[in-house]
Amino acid sequence: ERHGVTAYQKEQAFASLLKLLDGFPLALEIVLANLAHQTPAQVLAALQAGETTLQVGTSEKRTENILRCVDYSYRNLSPAAQQLLLCLAPFTSVIWRDMLDSYAEQLKKQPALADLPFEQWQQVVEESEKWGLLTPDADLPFFLHIQPILPYFLRQRLATQEEAQRLALETAFYAHYEALSGSLSSWFNSKEAQERQVGLLIVRYEYENVLHALRFAVNADLSFLSLYDLLDDYLNSQQAYQRGQELDTWLLGKLEKAEQSALTDTQQQTWARVLVNVGNRFLRLKQYKEAVECYEKILSLLDRATLVEERQRHLWQASTYHQLGRVAQEQREWEEAKRYYEEALQIKIECNGRYEQGSTYHQLGRVAQEQGEWEQAEECLLEALQIFIEYSDTRSGGIAMRSLARLWQTTKSESLIEKLAALLQIPLQETEQLLLPPDSSPEQSGEADS
Repeated sequence: ERHGVTAYQKEQAFASLLKLLDGFPLALEIVLANLAHQTPAQVLAALQAGETTLQVGTSEKRTENILRCVDYSYRNLSPAAQQLLLCLAPFTSVIWRDMLDSYAEQLKKQPALADLPFEQWQQVVEESEKWGLLTPDADLPFFLHIQPILPYFLRQRLATQEEAQRLALETAFYAHYEALSGSLSSWFNSKEAQERQVGLLIVRYEYENVLHALRFAVNADLSFLSLYDLLDDYLNSQQAYQRGQELDTWLLGKLEKAEQSALTDTQQQTWARVLVNVGNRFLRLKQYKEAVECYEKILSLLDRATLVEERQRHLWQASTYHQLGRVAQEQREWEEAKRYYEEALQIKIECNGRYEQGSTYHQLGRVAQEQGEWEQAEECLLEALQIFIEYSDTRSGGIAMRSLARLWQTTKSESLIEKLAALLQIPLQETEQLLLPPDSSPEQSGEADS
C-alpha cells in the first residue's frame, strides 16, 4: 500500500514484475517505488530493456545500495568472468546450466563475440554462485536463478557497449532458443507421459527466456513460429487462455503495423499459422466476433501466398472454413455451420485429404443431429469413424463413437447398429452394448431394446 500497488494486484504485468523481483527485499523496495508514477507494465518494460533512465526509488542512497551490492559482487569476479557474465544479460530469471555450452556455440558464431574465453564458463558459474549472483534451484539444481536485479545491472553495462556487440548477443540468444524450442516441443508433445512431464517442467522454468527470444525475433523479422508454438502449447496446457491472449494482442499489433503487401510468402504463412492459434483461443473463450475476424484474415493471407504448395494452401483454407463452422455451430447457427463445413469438406475431397475429411464429417454429423436429420447424421458420423479407423486415430475414433452412441440413444436406429457392427466387424449384440450409456446394463435397457 505504501507504494500504491494495490490498484495493480490483478494485472498480469504486476504479477510478472513480482516474479522478476523474486522477493528480493532490496529489489522490491527500490523497484516497486516506481509504481507511484509508472504502471507495472512500464516498470517491467524498463527492467527488461535495461533502461538507464529508470528511477530506482525515491532515495538516491537506496539506489546506490542495491546497485553497489550487485556491482561489488560483479567486480569480485575475474575480468574474464565479467566479460562472460555480460553474455547472460538477455536471460530473465533462470539459466539452464546444462545448456550453457550450446549457448556458447551460438555466441562463437558472432564475430563480435568470438574471442571471449568460453572455456571458462563453468568457472564463471562457480564464481557467480560464490558471490550470490546465481543460485541453484532447490528442486532442480541444474537451473540457476539469477539474482533479480542482475539482468537490469548487466543490461545497463551492455548499453555502454557498441551496437554490434549488443546485436550479436541478442542474435545468439535468439538462435539458442530457436534451436532449443524444437527439442522442448518434441518432449512437450511426446506420446510418452514422462517425457511430456519433463517438457512441461522445463518450459515452465524457461518461459520468460523463450518469450524474450520471441520478442526479439518478431521485432527483427526473424523466424519465430517454433518459439510461438512452444509458448502457445504451454499456455493451452495450463488453460492460461487470458495470458495467451495478452501474447496474441502483442503479436496482432505487430501484424497490423506490418505492410501487408510487403510480406514474403514465408511471412504470410507464419502469420497465418499464428492467426489460427489466436482464432482458436478466441473460440475457446467464446469471443466469436474476434474469432471470425482472425479466420477471415487467414483466408486473406492464404489468397496472397502464391508460392505455397497449392494442395497445402487449399487444405489450410479448408481447415479455416472448418473453424468458421465451429464458430457458427457453437452459436447454434446450424445452416451457416453446415455451409462452412460443406465448403471445407469439398476442398478436402478435391485435395484428396482423406484423413482431414474425418473431423469435418464428424461435425456435419453433429449439426445434422441437432437439426433432427437422423439419416444424414448417421451417414456422416459413420464415415468419420471409418476414416479414423483407417488412420488408427483412436482418440478421434473414440469421440466419433460417443457421438454415435448419443445418436442411437435418441433414434434406436437398427440400421445404425447393423452398419456399425459391419464397420467394427463385431456381433450386433456387442455393438449395441458399446452404444449403451456407461451405467446401463442389458436388464436396464430392455424397454429401449424393444
